[in-house]
Amino acid sequence: MSRAPLDPRLLRHASSSRSGIALLAVLGAAQAAATVSVAVALALLVAGPFRHFTAPHRWALVLLAAAYAARALLSWAEQVVAVRTAARVTDELRRRLLAVLPRRGPAWVASFGAGRLTAVLTSGLAALRPWFAGYLPALILGVALPPLVILVMAVVDPASALIALATLPLIPLLGALIGWATAARARERWQADARLAGHFLDVVRGLPTLRVFGRATRQTQVIADLTDQHRSATLRVLRVAFLSSTALDLVGTLSVGLIAVEAGLRVAAGHLSLGPALLVILLAPEA
Repeated sequence: MSRAPLDPRLLRHASSSRSGIALLAVLGAAQAAATVSVAVALALLVAGPFRHFTAPHRWALVLLAAAYAARALLSWAEQVVAVRTAARVTDELRRRLLAVLPRRGPAWVASFGAGRLTAVLTSGLAALRPWFAGYLPALILGVALPPLVILVMAVVDPASALIALATLPLIPLLGALIGWATAARARERWQADARLAGHFLDVVRGLPTLRVFGRATRQTQVIADLTDQHRSATLRVLRVAFLSSTALDLVGTLSVGLIAVEAGLRVAAGHLSLGPALLVILLAPEA
């Protein structure tokens, strides 16, 4: 099982996905540029021309409308490309698997399991569609947008860009730490599931014998105890999962707040004009 953000096996086994992923990368970069254009236009409309940007208000309004329209169009195109790429990949993988089955023969199918093979051909391949339609576009946008935002912030206000660079690594670091904790809790839940499933199967298999000796009712409490352990382990995993989103939001909020406070103080002291300060505050959450 690959732990990389982009599983190379999909590119290796599904040649039809390469062009789709390349097009998604281009659309993601264009979306990042449109997002930065929206922030620039809003800063120009509120604060007027400043430093590197001298467009009048009417051109700023045109830029804002064009950026919003472009972002909407790019978002629609991204979803269309992602869905079509997912359909092509699943169809190609399904055809390859069906072409391999006659060469493997009935013995291999029996050893693999007919039910397992049916699950792979239906729900297993269908599970790739959300990966292409949701996860992959978000991954590409997440890779393309922060460097562009940091670059624009460095041009407008290098001090804010340095703060963003200093605080940005805290988010993946905290995410990794919480991910390790979640993995440990998930292993505990898996062990609880395995104990419950194994004991339940043993009870079902030995139920006739247990009834003969009058011991069947005593297994009810044992299964209830195992069920409680499973419930507790599941709740621990859910608590850590919800904690991860809260902690990441908190770190992101603190980072943006630090940039906003620092920029506001420099505006109040007269060391920074309102336009660049507003622009870096608008761009900080995107980073």
